[in-house]
This record gives sequence, C-alpha cells and structure tokens, in this order.
Amino acid sequence: MSRRKGSGKGRRTLLVLGGTAAVAVVVLAGAASSGVLGGRTKTAAPSASPPATAEVTRKTMERWITVPGAVTYGSAQPLTGHAQGTVTWLPASGTVLRRGDALARVDNRPVVLLYGKLPAYRELAPNTKGEDVEEFTTNLSALGYGGFTPGDDTYTAGVEAAVKRWQKALGGAETGRIALGDVVYADGARRVAQRGAAIGAAAVPELLTVTGTTPRAKLTVPVEDAELAVKGVRLKVSTTGGGSTDATVIAVGGPHTDDSGGNVQDVTVSLADPSAVSSGTGRGSGTLTGRYLAGRHENALTVPVSALLALSGGGYGVETLDGHGRGHVVAVRLGLFVDGRVEVTGDGLAPGTKVGTAR
Repeated sequence: MSRRKGSGKGRRTLLVLGGTAAVAVVVLAGAASSGVLGGRTKTAAPSASPPATAEVTRKTMERWITVPGAVTYGSAQPLTGHAQGTVTWLPASGTVLRRGDALARVDNRPVVLLYGKLPAYRELAPNTKGEDVEEFTTNLSALGYGGFTPGDDTYTAGVEAAVKRWQKALGGAETGRIALGDVVYADGARRVAQRGAAIGAAAVPELLTVTGTTPRAKLTVPVEDAELAVKGVRLKVSTTGGGSTDATVIAVGGPHTDDSGGNVQDVTVSLADPSAVSSGTGRGSGTLTGRYLAGRHENALTVPVSALLALSGGGYGVETLDGHGRGHVVAVRLGLFVDGRVEVTGDGLAPGTKVGTAR
C-alpha cells in the first residue's frame, strides 16, 4: 500500500460531474487512475499515523446543477397590416397590446389590434357578408358595442351604427365603414419586440414584430448535464434580485457551441409564477439562473474527498483506523460528491468510523 506522505503533496483530486453521479479522478505521481471498486480490501502494514483523520458520517447527499439563463417571450413574428400613409406613432418595445389597442397611428389614425385567425383583406361596409364580417362583429361585441348580433356574418345597419360609435371613441372620422388597413388581426394579446417602421416614414406592411405575452426562461445547459434537457423535468428558476419560482422544461434545442466554445443546449422552461422573475419587476431584476436537483441519496455514508486513495490495482479506497491507530485500506464504491464530501460504500464502514485524510 502507498501511504500518504507529509502534507499529501503530489496527490490531487479532480471532480468531473456527469449524469446523476460524479466520478473522481485521482492523480498520483503524474499517472491518472479512474473507476470504482468491487468490495476488495487490502490490509495496511503498521506505520506512522496519517497526517489527519475524519469520521464517516451519514447524511442526505444532493447534487444540484446550476445553469445561466434569461427571460424570453418566444420567437418574434411580424404583425402585418395594410395601412397606407405616414407613420405618426408606434408603441415602445415591451408594450403589451390587447384587443382594441392601437398598434400604430398612420396619418394620425389608429390601426387597431383585434383577435382572430383570418387576416383583414377588404373593406367592410353595409351589406358585406362573409367570415371576415363574422370575425369583426365578434370583436366589436367583445369591445362592448351592441345593437347587432355578435358573430353575425352580415354587415347590417346595426353594425354600421356600432362602428360609428366606436370610431367616435377612437377619435376618428365616423364613416361607419372599416377600411382595409384600419384593423390587424392576431390570435391573442401580443408583446412588442421591436418596431418595423420609423416614425415619420412611410408605412410598411410589417409595422411591428411581436411575441407572446407569457414570460418564460431560456437556460443554457452544458451537454454533459443532459438530464436537465428533457421535457417535463422540474426545477427552480431565480434571479439575483431575489425572485424565485418553480419551473418545468417545455422545449429542448439541439446541441450547439456557445461563445466560449463549450457544447451546450438551450432549454425553455415554463414558470409557475412568471411575475417572480420577469423583466421590469422589482424582484425579477438581475441575472437569471436555473437550479436542478440532479441526484439525491438519503442516509448515505460519506467521507471527505481528501480521504480517497488511488489503489495500485485500480479503483479507490479509504484508510480506516482502529483504536490503536493501526490502519487498513477498505475498497469503496463512489457516489455523489457534495461540498467536499463523497458518498462511499465499503465493507465495515459505519457512522463514526475514523479514516485517514490528507492534511
């Protein structure tokens, strides 16, 4: 058996994390050995006591993976319309637009967001019939106007009268008609990502690019921690500002190289309490991180990492000491590494057993 010398110089331990357990690589005299043992025991010849000792303890071992991230609202898409004229107003990035809100002003007339899947493609006027009229009257009713049948596919006199009241409330000309370009449809509320036109310039079809309104977190996960990159995995997301919430992985991107040259995957997670970490809130300011429990072993026997010995036949052991200071080496299997301690399994190990350590 090779015993420790002096302060343990020439013996260093490198922790490599991967999967649900960790692997220790101990380098002695410039040669690397790695692996686990199968319960072999070697007896140490009596010699000087090791530089220091510690006790085997029993505790719950948890290994957490912490990864960086940022708040995201999903991919940006253009919000396309048909307004003609000069852009006189646009909302700022981050503005949430809902049904009835102006998404722009062109020639100082509002272009209004409504909800629906069929895009506006013609003028709506008395006696016009079709699915687009049905979509429009549904929205007009949802905005609080009446005097017609909601969802009716015919532009009746009642619809015309309601449109005039709506136009008056918007501060526009009371024509009773909806010109092509007056409204733009989306399938729900939208958050402004960026402007697609400049104030004072001619209107373009893509006045804005927009996203959804629900904040999520996008995390950057090293490929060696692939157990986090699985749909349905639960974790914690927090910020340096103090916000924290439970989260669930909902989408996983393919491997790619980050700015530092590392192999990573982008993981998108839904947030149980989006307000806890979203931008613009007091608690949600600061760097975003995801924290995931990669392994938990209860009632595990543990020793300091500095107690591990590389054995000449391969694998690892610890030197146990009897009441007279005599020692023998017990081969061990390694488990989780947490805060300078390692989970071990070996013959005769129990809480309170003394083991030698490098000082």
